Amino acid sequence: MNTSGRGFGIMKEKKSKSEQTGRKEIAGQSGKTKNAVEAMAAGPVDLRKKLKYDYLRRELWAPLKSENGRITVLLDDPQNIIKRDMIESLLRTKAIDYCKGPAEEIIAQIDRFFDLDENGVPRKNGEDRPSESDSVIVQIVNRMIADAFAKRASDIHVEPETVDQTVTVRFRIDGECISYEQFPYAYRAAIVSRIKIMANLDITEKRLPQDGKVRFTVPNFGDIELRVATVPTHGGVEDVVLRILTRGSIMTLEELNMSAEDMSQFLKILKKPYGLVLMVGPTGSGKTTTAHAALQI
Repeated sequence: MNTSGRGFGIMKEKKSKSEQTGRKEIAGQSGKTKNAVEAMAAGPVDLRKKLKYDYLRRELWAPLKSENGRITVLLDDPQNIIKRDMIESLLRTKAIDYCKGPAEEIIAQIDRFFDLDENGVPRKNGEDRPSESDSVIVQIVNRMIADAFAKRASDIHVEPETVDQTVTVRFRIDGECISYEQFPYAYRAAIVSRIKIMANLDITEKRLPQDGKVRFTVPNFGDIELRVATVPTHGGVEDVVLRILTRGSIMTLEELNMSAEDMSQFLKILKKPYGLVLMVGPTGSGKTTTAHAALQI
């Protein structure tokens, strides 16, 4: 009985020492990870061409630094042999030191590695992304709509380019898309959010299409109405299309400048007591304008 009790006491003492040693190792490893993260900036730049942002976020690991021929990697589970083999295969080297870190620390390091701000937007020349309430963004959107109206555009296309890292704005005039202006890629979220606010859309929803309407006052003219549609695209960005609906007074059939023969045939059809009239044509060809004019006779 005494031997058994003594054996149990020895086992308990060994277990306690093992737990203390494990805690010291973890604390030491956490300290090394913290020091390594604080000592580096955005990670080894030469590795960015080999790695993808979404992949690292999904697999939860990130390069910390590269020096003296060895690469330091931060990951959630350094004991995961399968993940380590995958990392060594991807980086094409076994000279890798592993540091353990929590998920939020790894994600923050991935953002630093790809030089992203807290909103996931790439920094440009050290400048952070402006907000949708920024006066510059408000002026850009207002000027864009006013210029589109002045040029008699039917649509405004806002297209963030993930490859070229720009925001391209195009006007559809007489059925043809014409480039209007390009803005810094860092303005992308702010421009889209500003348009969403004007259309009473949800600025936090970026994964689903949304539709709305905007009433906008054009200087020296009056109110016009725009239909807004947002569509998520590849790269986690959103395209926006604004259709200019209202241009003041409705045009008459005479103002459409139809030929005499077309006008005669069209009036004859409209005066029939029943039937179906199909108005077809490309975007911006005047289908809605013609329909509105026909309803006025």
